[in-house]
Amino acid sequence: MWFLADAQLREQITAITNKAEAFHGFSAWLRFGGEAIGRNDPDYQEKIIEFNELLANC
Repeated sequence: MWFLADAQLREQITAITNKAEAFHGFSAWLRFGGEAIGRNDPDYQEKIIEFNELLANC
């Protein structure tokens, strides 16, 4: 908790966290098929998530 005393470090952590959350929000908006992934197959689910991350990064 030492970082709580350092205002500059708190601002940097907040900025990075906001950037990551914005990316995840965009990724969720971009996702095809809504919230549900149609199959209960872990390999298929991982493939869908990886494709979505790749598409969002482009």
